Amino acid sequence: MFPATADASNLVRSATMTAYTLGFKSRFLDDRLQVNDEVFYYDYEDLLVQSFNFNTFLLTTFNAAASRIYGNQLDVLYQVTGRDRFSLTVGYLDAQYDEFVVPDEVDIGLPRRDFGGYPLQYAPEWTVTAGYQHDFAVGAATLRARVETRYEDEFWGTFAQNRGTQQPDYFKTDASLTYFAPDDRWSVGLWVRNLENEAVLAATTTGQFGPYGDAFNEPPRTYGARLTFRL
Repeated sequence: MFPATADASNLVRSATMTAYTLGFKSRFLDDRLQVNDEVFYYDYEDLLVQSFNFNTFLLTTFNAAASRIYGNQLDVLYQVTGRDRFSLTVGYLDAQYDEFVVPDEVDIGLPRRDFGGYPLQYAPEWTVTAGYQHDFAVGAATLRARVETRYEDEFWGTFAQNRGTQQPDYFKTDASLTYFAPDDRWSVGLWVRNLENEAVLAATTTGQFGPYGDAFNEPPRTYGARLTFRL
């Protein structure tokens, strides 16, 4: 925390949020098709924002006076047949700081202090996840194949939009093949995550070295095997 002065307080106020949501849940085709949708609007006052200072190795917390987030999320689950299932999630998001002036005492490595009108970090405009699985009968056992892919629009990892902290839009796909024993007491399978081997931001820090920032990525393409038992 930066020291208080006669002209500037170091008080961090509690955040408050007013939320409005409207949605529906529905089932069709003898419960084989589920469609859920929600529209939301969140109005924040004094949203908590943090910046890590690599010079002092301190995490500084301060307030963004006014922020708002609104969007829509659609979820679809469809049991196509007794052995086929399809899922889809589509999200739209608009999130930005309406009033946000970083205190002068906080060093963010940039000359500008007013970030009103800037988007919130980690807030892609569009997010789409689609998955499909099929169960193959292998005698009395089951072999399940599943694939799921996720698309995210571009976003920033820092509120200050430091260089090196912008995530381009991307696709990331996971797949698995699992054998379930006839009594469902055990299973064995192979899996792979991030099939495209995309570099996706997992964590970032506001720059303390001029306009640059630090970024850490999610795991690259990863694969393995899994064996489970049920007692």
